[in-house]
Amino acid sequence: MNKEEFLNELKKGLSGIPENDRNERVTFYSEMIDDRIEEGMSEEEAVSAIGDVNKIISQIMAETPMTTIVKERVNKKKGGISPSTLILIVILFPLWLPILAVVFGLTIALFATLWSLVVAFYAVTVALVVGGAISIVWVLGMLFTGHLTGAALGVGAGLFCIGLGILMVFGCIAFTKGAIKLTVDVLVSIKKKLVGKENQ
Repeated sequence: MNKEEFLNELKKGLSGIPENDRNERVTFYSEMIDDRIEEGMSEEEAVSAIGDVNKIISQIMAETPMTTIVKERVNKKKGGISPSTLILIVILFPLWLPILAVVFGLTIALFATLWSLVVAFYAVTVALVVGGAISIVWVLGMLFTGHLTGAALGVGAGLFCIGLGILMVFGCIAFTKGAIKLTVDVLVSIKKKLVGKENQ
């Protein structure tokens, strides 16, 4: 892909953001390509070194506030809503409003459940580590009373809980990264749907 093709794809993909912002981004990437060419790269190598244009578009869309995209979408509408469309919206109001409310509610509930699971995993991890440490401390008291078998079981259980908790930390980190990625992907998808018609 050459510079012109890259910049055209970038412009097309960012058609849903305000023109000033779009021009600023295109200028930024144009200068970045020029800098790499001055350093001795070919035009294709310079474009390739920047990365995939679709990933860049997705990243910019993720960083752009939803309100900015909605305002731009509304501003681009020519002539506003036609009278027949307005009448249809009013007549179908009893149908589309409950459906919209249910979809919105389900989306919020799914994200609340997802992030509740993240918090729950961290809580279980902390409980295992703290419980294991308390078990080992409790064992010290058993040693003074002469219960060696109980002390050995307590140390084993405590070490097992601490080990399991430490392993769960890695799972928690991976789960959190997945939840963040899913949340960002959904938001970017919604933003792309708002500007989708302009990109076609």
